Amino acid sequence: MDRPLIGEPLPLDLLNTLWVNDGRTVDALADPAGVAAWLDERDLRSPCSAEQLGPVLREGREAIRQALLAPDQPAAHDALNALLARGHLRDRLGADGPESVVQVDEERWRIAWLAAHDLVALLRHRPQRIRRCAEENCILWFLDASRNGTRRWCTMDACGNRSKVRRHRARHARTEVEPPSEG
Repeated sequence: MDRPLIGEPLPLDLLNTLWVNDGRTVDALADPAGVAAWLDERDLRSPCSAEQLGPVLREGREAIRQALLAPDQPAAHDALNALLARGHLRDRLGADGPESVVQVDEERWRIAWLAAHDLVALLRHRPQRIRRCAEENCILWFLDASRNGTRRWCTMDACGNRSKVRRHRARHARTEVEPPSEG
């Protein structure tokens, strides 16, 4: 099964490894093969196995989800902050000039840490552009890169059309029930 809405920034793409298909939740990180496929899709490399990375990536995904769903709740920040505490960027002068190097306490946390770090950068620079799809049955997230910042759905083809059809049917159901006005 193809994963929907690929190509979002790393933290949102990690969130989008969980989606709804025909009313059931699909988890691309549920097994090592799915973890390996996601890593390959993102061109992410790790010396750790997919078995080692799966639980850590799922934990990182949930920390990011909670931070976005409850941004005003300090408790929702705890898991993300705990993840961020597992690493840091160290600036140094490399052969090609200044560079930042990620250092993590355990290598298996590197990718999840990068996703959390990138989320903080998105929240710092473009918080109003991080959105959850407006379709009631969709759980996908995206970075609204539209010019006017009014994107509402993960994709117009699927969720946008589904929402519009639902609203259209509801509107027509109301007009069929309403008695004609006399006037």
